[in-house]
Amino acid sequence: MVKATFGPRWQARMAAVLFDGRRFVLPALAIGYFVFWAALLAIGKAAQVIHFDSAEAYAWGQQLAWGYGKHPPLSGAIAWLWFAVFPARDWAMYALAMAVTGATFGLLWLLARRVVDRRRALLMACVVLVYPIINFKGYKYNADLALMPFIVLVVLVFTIAFERRTLAWGVALGLAGAAAVLTKYWGAWAIAAIGIAALLHPDRKAFFRSVVPYAAGAVFIVAMIPHVLWLIRDDFTPFRYAADYGATIGMAVKRAVTGSGQVLVLLLPAMLAGLVALWPMHRRRAGDQPPSNAARNLWIIVAVLAILPPITAALLAVRMKSDWDIPMYTMVPLALIAWPGLAVPLRSVARAATLALIYCVGAAIVVPLTDVVKYRVDSKALLPKTLDELAREATALWHQRYGVKLPVVAGWEPYAAPVTFYSPDHPRLFTQANPKLAPWIDIGSLDHTGFLGICQAGDVQCIARISRWRLDAERVELSSRRLAIGREAPDDKWILILAPPQPKLAAQ
Repeated sequence: MVKATFGPRWQARMAAVLFDGRRFVLPALAIGYFVFWAALLAIGKAAQVIHFDSAEAYAWGQQLAWGYGKHPPLSGAIAWLWFAVFPARDWAMYALAMAVTGATFGLLWLLARRVVDRRRALLMACVVLVYPIINFKGYKYNADLALMPFIVLVVLVFTIAFERRTLAWGVALGLAGAAAVLTKYWGAWAIAAIGIAALLHPDRKAFFRSVVPYAAGAVFIVAMIPHVLWLIRDDFTPFRYAADYGATIGMAVKRAVTGSGQVLVLLLPAMLAGLVALWPMHRRRAGDQPPSNAARNLWIIVAVLAILPPITAALLAVRMKSDWDIPMYTMVPLALIAWPGLAVPLRSVARAATLALIYCVGAAIVVPLTDVVKYRVDSKALLPKTLDELAREATALWHQRYGVKLPVVAGWEPYAAPVTFYSPDHPRLFTQANPKLAPWIDIGSLDHTGFLGICQAGDVQCIARISRWRLDAERVELSSRRLAIGREAPDDKWILILAPPQPKLAAQ
């Protein structure tokens, strides 16, 4: 119970809510928070189509496989599971993104309860709610966003397994590690991080004498076998795709530094919220408990995840993207709050919760206006509602010409992938008209089924690559008006490459 002498009345009331003994209060608040953000994103981004990364994940989810040409299977499988329940609508895609960040938040809370006391865990939770990746910058569902909860899950299961050292938790650790890697290969850094933490811990002998690391390793290998067999069968296509990110050493170093810097900038609101909540800062009294084993492990893991990936990318001359770093920095606020010398009074928790509430109120005003400003400055900065119209018109044309469902759409991902999402037929995606990037497409049956190619007018490379699969395909020019937020821009011009179905070929 919070005493009346706690401070200002609003702080006392906020603390009373957060420290409510009923178990449903905090989960209900967290669920309400992410439902709020899903609705806000759907409203704020109503003038544009979903990001093509999200549409591509939806396209992968149309056919379950052990790999998808660019990435391992789990991000596509999650999309398949989600859209087996929800319709292919913008709001459902933003809800999926918020479900992923919400799962990350929930796992962070469970990890915090293992690492710090309840007061610090609550402070961490409130601070994380001000982290833009958890809300408005997390609107883009893709493999990087899907990796976030699995990175935290690996650390959470490792933290428990390190303490209990039982076979069951060894199996769970192997499954969690496999899930991270099967979401994106970059998830292997989580396995490297927990391995380094285990090796550097004073109790490492007891851990490595237990069944946990060996059970985890065995389960991980078994769980990875289907994907490894797929990789061999498909000539390691994801690794060949990753090779396209090669660069000079100088460029790789620049991208590693700028990518990490961008993620650190995104962390600033959360860090500032923590400083404001804790100000004036005080040290805990001497004689307080030293950091726990879980806190020591967490610091090592967070340091490995934050430092080694960009350094390795630079050394290997890889053109790193800032999105790759996003899952690696998720636990930074918890690692900082776990510092044992930091005093965390009740008023700091209440203040952080108030800042999170103010953040939400401000976001409700600002987020719907951000895309308006972007579009006013540069009409090409967004993809307004034109690709969804293109998808419907192209599908209608296909139906008018051939009287069957549109089976396949081919083209560059920014234009073809949204068509798979917005077309009423939800055709399969023939990524870049490249069989290696779309192993689910049976090239031998393309003449039988037919396909639709989409290119921007004037994109000679796109037109040539798609046309080579059917030299007799018809080309149709189509325009779509780029009108959004009360402003009209030059029309988008498209070339549709119509390769009609030829059922007679199947009978010959």
